[in-house]
Amino acid sequence: MGGVLIGVGSLALASAIMARPILPLELVVALLPWILLLMAVFYVYGFAAGVRR
Repeated sequence: MGGVLIGVGSLALASAIMARPILPLELVVALLPWILLLMAVFYVYGFAAGVRR
């Protein structure tokens, strides 16, 4: 799940610098902190779940 969020965040940032962005820059900037937070949470959860096995 964390990898998916990394991909979504990367696509959103890459599209923000294109001539015709997929999402408006304001929306990308508003969503980016939440995407990064969720990415970190799922990343840590993946490590915690892997250590228990």
